[in-house]
Amino acid sequence: MICSACSDEASGRHYGGITCNSCKIFFRRTVRHKLEYKCRKRNECVINKETRANCRHCRFKKCIQAGMQIQAVQNDEVGACKRGRPKFGSTITSFSSPTEAAFMMNNSINKKSKMNDLFKKSASHVAWNSIEEIFQNLQQAEQRSAQLLPSVLANVEESERSKAITPATTEMMFQLMVDMNTQLILGLDWAHMLTPFGALPNTVQKSLAENFCGQHVMLNLAFQSRHESANDYLLMSNGRRLPRHHYSTTSFDTGTIDVVMEQLVKPIQYYNMDFTEYLIVKACVLFNPLYVYGGFNSPEAARVNHIRRQLCAALEQYTSEKQSGGFGRDKDLILAFMGPLKHLCARQADDIRIIKLTGLAEIDKMMEDLYLI
Repeated sequence: MICSACSDEASGRHYGGITCNSCKIFFRRTVRHKLEYKCRKRNECVINKETRANCRHCRFKKCIQAGMQIQAVQNDEVGACKRGRPKFGSTITSFSSPTEAAFMMNNSINKKSKMNDLFKKSASHVAWNSIEEIFQNLQQAEQRSAQLLPSVLANVEESERSKAITPATTEMMFQLMVDMNTQLILGLDWAHMLTPFGALPNTVQKSLAENFCGQHVMLNLAFQSRHESANDYLLMSNGRRLPRHHYSTTSFDTGTIDVVMEQLVKPIQYYNMDFTEYLIVKACVLFNPLYVYGGFNSPEAARVNHIRRQLCAALEQYTSEKQSGGFGRDKDLILAFMGPLKHLCARQADDIRIIKLTGLAEIDKMMEDLYLI
């Protein structure tokens, strides 16, 4: 069978149309998150296996033409809730089974000894010596970022103003570039403030930082915007609001801001993520052994993985103390943000590439090095 939307190999009938898994997931995500796309051409893009990612507007239109039904996705969500799967935004306040309660009790009994073993190993790994040291180090790094913010913001804005701004550059686009460059600088400085990071080889530091900085920009932007209850704006570091549809005046709209709100801001609000949890999740994004120079099986990757395990232990202890009776909150926080952050960072790189090619703004060299190389 052939996918009626993109001509790839179909996997069956999904939501009323015969499509591949990729188009099924794309259609479901678009409907669930109520995403809206705009075609950069004339709403007549050719959609096939190779070009389906180029225009989401035309791809969604092709899915509809293939027989996929929006109502079918909504009905599937309703059915899942009736079968017992919690709808996004609902709250679980009790254990689902005695087995879950027993597991938590056993886990609590063994937790202390496991954590002691984890931090004893730090003698052979460059890492923290205790959970208290982790919290102190993360808070010190964040305090330094807060102190540096005004001066870094002023310097970046002055540098950006001195560049040749094209007629296509709006004030909002200019402020967005200032905010992103500011957070890239602060993100690098924040990473170097963490004790284990500074002890890693330079090649490992470089590979971790390249993976981290773009995700730091997105996570920071989303966390700052968590109190924007209407979800119509993202709050930038300089206090300015970035409207959901600010690209409408530039004939350029990739939908990235909508996705940030749906996949980052709303989960942050849903989980009511606090400042300490934000810091630990951000550190977990930094210490990702998958992006260590030399490969996942290298000794350096093992060191980074050990650091991340310590962070996960700290998050587990903090969330269990914060929410007595809660189960698995630490895992929820890690799983909720790791995938979307990486995906959004890739989208952000595409946006920056388009901004550069169309002359909407001048791209700083550091931003180019971190996103486009």
